[in-house]
Amino acid sequence: MKISPGVDLAELDGYDCEIEFISQAGELKECALWFGPLKTASRRATLLPARHTLTGRDAARRISTPLAYLYEPDPAILRAGLVTTLAAQLDAYQLDADIAYLTSDAPRPTPFARAFVIEESFPFRLKRLRERLRALRVGRVTVKKRGSPLEPEELIHKLRLSAVSGPAEPGRVVFLTHVRGEPYVLIGQPVKT
Repeated sequence: MKISPGVDLAELDGYDCEIEFISQAGELKECALWFGPLKTASRRATLLPARHTLTGRDAARRISTPLAYLYEPDPAILRAGLVTTLAAQLDAYQLDADIAYLTSDAPRPTPFARAFVIEESFPFRLKRLRERLRALRVGRVTVKKRGSPLEPEELIHKLRLSAVSGPAEPGRVVFLTHVRGEPYVLIGQPVKT
């Protein structure tokens, strides 16, 4: 049975079925319910077009401050509730119990998350972030957020990066998030594949 991927999972509690969330090219597309002999797991995340699939049970939640790499799980992983399963597979940690960003010391290729090299991380302060980006000669940023009330466009405007003089370095990704409950910023770049 196909249903909306935005379904309230509490509505499905009474059904004995597998719940599969499907994304295509990183965009959550649908949810499928599998009953009877078609049920092979309780939750599943499937990524198209490559047909990668992840099932599993909740693994023990491990928390760490930011390490050398950050993983941003695919939306199907998030909706399927398989963040701790993916963390165990990557030997990674969550930055915060309520945040789905994962971090590890070594890069581990996975189709289930985008990986980023973390260049710097520190408690969020606008002035310090602006100073660090200017010192790195960054002329543009992409802002991603989980658990932060700040809007990306508002932060980009407040950073005033166009004022950087001279040749600018390639853009960076700025992550606004929480680390053990504290507002944090991470500066990074996608891992080259």
